[in-house]
Amino acid sequence: MIKSETILEKALNEYKAKNFDDAFLHIDNVLEMNSRINDELVRNGMILINLDRFEEALTYLDKMLEINSEDSHILLSKGLVYELLGKGGESSVFYEKALRFEEDNFESLRNIGFHIMQLGGFQNAIPFFERSLKINPNDEGAKMGMKIANEKS
Repeated sequence: MIKSETILEKALNEYKAKNFDDAFLHIDNVLEMNSRINDELVRNGMILINLDRFEEALTYLDKMLEINSEDSHILLSKGLVYELLGKGGESSVFYEKALRFEEDNFESLRNIGFHIMQLGGFQNAIPFFERSLKINPNDEGAKMGMKIANEKS
């Protein structure tokens, strides 16, 4: 019987080579062996996002949240998937949840800023970009968001 670590190494190599379909299959094999392995769920969710298989990614993200409902990175990923699906209202729910668990999460702050801009609230987005940049002055995404928000407000 092949060890799950060996399969995960193969999956990681396929992922690095951008062979996302093959990486997904390897990780899915590990999940069949043990469906409660959080790291593999994370990788599978991210691979599915890279493959634009958003509905499937939501399934894996939900499994991850069953394991750790307070993981801000998983909540951010779920918000991103909803954003990519064009469901801005649902995405903001997950961005806000991520902020509840990590008030100083610059990624959450930046993502909420972009979400507010998509709804036309350019002036209202500025404080989120400011907070993000206060935490991480090198955040290029927040710098870009701040520039756009200032230009359009």
